[in-house]
Parts: sequence; structure tokens; C-alpha cells
Amino acid sequence: MKQDILNKLFAEELGQSAALINDYYGSFIAEMDSLEDIAHFAEQLTEELRDDYTGELPEDERAKYHHALMLDAMTNAWNRMEMYEDFQRFQDDTEKEW
Repeated sequence: MKQDILNKLFAEELGQSAALINDYYGSFIAEMDSLEDIAHFAEQLTEELRDDYTGELPEDERAKYHHALMLDAMTNAWNRMEMYEDFQRFQDDTEKEW
């Protein structure tokens, strides 16, 4: 379930559908276990996206852009996922008290 939530939130951060993100990034997202994995995720995807880019930026600028995009989007998605999980735990605890 954690991967599903993270996939959905990452898709929202990038303004894409969850299905598209899962198809393209799903195997990378599945490898993530902690916040510390985000830097590795960004580096991996920078290499993957390097070949797909068709814009006019020089290769170094393009790599910096992709790295920043992946790092920022996944960091935001991860933080949102943690907030969601905290909320779920709070709801579960509240229901147990009733």
C-alpha cells in the first residue's frame, strides 16, 4: 500500500496520471524504503531521463534540471505520504478509543 500512495502522490507532484507514473517509475519507487533513498532515486532517474530529453538545454543543465525535479517532487510526495500515514494512525487510534 505504501508504494501505491507514494506513486499517486508523486504523480500529483508531476501533474501526471498515477498509471503513467507507475508504468515509467514504478520499479524505482518500489525500491524506496526511507527518506534517504530519495537522493539515489533522483540520480537513477536523471540517468534514465537523460536519453529521453529532446529540448535545447545543454547536457549538464538538463541533468541538473532532471535531478532537481525528481528530488523535489519525490521529497514532497514522501513528506505527504508520511503525513497521510500519520493521519491514518491517528484515525485508527481514535477509533480504538471509542
